[in-house]
Amino acid sequence: MEKLVLQKILVFHSLEKIGKNNNLNNLFGIIKLTLNDACEHRKGKMTIDKILFRLSKEIIESNTPNPYLIGIPKRGDLLAQRISKNLLSENFKHDVGNVNYLPFRDDLDESIEKSILEISPEDRDVILIDDVIYTGRTLRASIEAVIYSGRPKTIALLCLVDRGHRELPITPSFVGKNIPTNQNEYVSVFLNEIDEEDKVEIKLRDSNSIV
Repeated sequence: MEKLVLQKILVFHSLEKIGKNNNLNNLFGIIKLTLNDACEHRKGKMTIDKILFRLSKEIIESNTPNPYLIGIPKRGDLLAQRISKNLLSENFKHDVGNVNYLPFRDDLDESIEKSILEISPEDRDVILIDDVIYTGRTLRASIEAVIYSGRPKTIALLCLVDRGHRELPITPSFVGKNIPTNQNEYVSVFLNEIDEEDKVEIKLRDSNSIV
């Protein structure tokens, strides 16, 4: 819907300007202004801590006793730590760790040594945590990595941003924000711990333009 509206706006302004003055510079200027207007809408001004607080409440309300939070590097593990702090403030029992999913990826030619999780997931309710879920392939590898260390009772998925375009039948149980995107867009999550700021950006691939 958003893409269609943007296309209509562009067509309207383009035809209007071409009819008055067949000047490509004017047309490009209009396109840029229209995209800038769309940018302000798409940024969403996400407050990451507030979203994580809500997700923490959802974990507590899910009646999952003593869940095992497992973060997916390099930002999912930081989100897991923040959620863990929220749960501790509510005296909610849980464990937290991270997973090395790289040896379980199906698109790497080189062999990488597999590792065992520090805390066994055997017969545990596991919650895998990532910043952005896209095709689902990173989560597939992460699930395999968890199972390599033991057979969990259940595995649920939590993500800060769900941008769609799944290639595998994987659906998160806990979602911070659904952000519809196009295939030519890239979603970046910035966190204070490593980026010195909290924000989410959507950019066109190979571009500096936020859309």
